[in-house]
Amino acid sequence: QILLVGDGKAAYETYDKLLQCASSHPTKAITDFTNKSVLREADVIIDVRFDEAPFHYEQYTEMPHNKILLLGCLKRQLAALESWEPQIKCIVGGFNNFPTFINRSLWEVTYLHEHHRPILSDTLTQMGIEHRFVADRIGMVTPRIVAMIINEAALTLQEKTANIAD
Repeated sequence: QILLVGDGKAAYETYDKLLQCASSHPTKAITDFTNKSVLREADVIIDVRFDEAPFHYEQYTEMPHNKILLLGCLKRQLAALESWEPQIKCIVGGFNNFPTFINRSLWEVTYLHEHHRPILSDTLTQMGIEHRFVADRIGMVTPRIVAMIINEAALTLQEKTANIAD
């Protein structure tokens, strides 16, 4: 079972993506935990709130090591979890949860520990989500490239090297 945690645009897009790709896997969506039994029932937990509310990570510290946790982490590095106490023991991955990037055919995914990579890859493949692993960096890859292009366009407008029509 796949458990989706969160609300807002990223949660809706992720839910749609799961319905498209992981139709053979039961998916449950919640906005917050009312009790921890929902964690025990899920095989894969996708939390789109991590960027905005990292303090929720504590609810995952008691998860067994074989559970898979995917965190929406475009604005944070997973490596930061290493310094937080208590530690998360389960298999942790991160994905680009920026709206409009979720419904793309290819997900950008990162991982906390190298030995998690093949497990995350197998799980995402079983879920029907095509993915590529990227370095654990704030912004991942595609949003950083888009930001550079926008910055260059703004600079050319400021310098009057080009106009809006260009």
